[in-house]
Amino acid sequence: YSYWPITQAQRDLNIDFFHLVMGVDPQNPPEGSIDFDDFLLTYRNYSLLSPTNGGRLLSAPPAETDVSWLRAAATLTDGWRHGRNKMWKSAADPSSPQEFVYELNVGMRSPAAVTLQTIQLHQNPEWPARDVEVLVSTDGESFASLLKTRMEEHSVPNANFAFTIARDLSTTARFLTVRVLSGYRKKHWGMGEIEAFGSAALMA
Repeated sequence: YSYWPITQAQRDLNIDFFHLVMGVDPQNPPEGSIDFDDFLLTYRNYSLLSPTNGGRLLSAPPAETDVSWLRAAATLTDGWRHGRNKMWKSAADPSSPQEFVYELNVGMRSPAAVTLQTIQLHQNPEWPARDVEVLVSTDGESFASLLKTRMEEHSVPNANFAFTIARDLSTTARFLTVRVLSGYRKKHWGMGEIEAFGSAALMA
């Protein structure tokens, strides 16, 4: 067998999965079977918006009355594309852009601007967003549009493929704003996850 770093093994997912039973008495081996009811595989989160990678949420739109805006917006950078209690949705009947502002590289050993190379936006399959804009800034005051996109309402074969990705970017930024401009449903607009990848950030 070839042993890889855990991040490489998870990235490829083409190796055997072993369950090792330790401390077995060879004179009295166990009998029966082991059943798994659930198996959760978690990937290393490389998004610059993740709090562990220096991302800090500065502001977000109001959420539903039973959820704080901070808790609701935290679902956008929790590493989950979608799922129960893992997606953001707006307060009822939004009529203006829903804006999220993040500061990048906070608390890192080199608290400087980063170079953004990829932006990935994941859909909320229950309350899909329609038009979304991403803006960047180096001072937190003046923002320039980085991309504006119309997200697909549905995806094939399932919700894991409901995302928009912009690659080959090369933009210096210390702040990033995501604006949800419209949605496919009137009652709520939603997003599943916001991810930003790049260089120069020193991750924890």
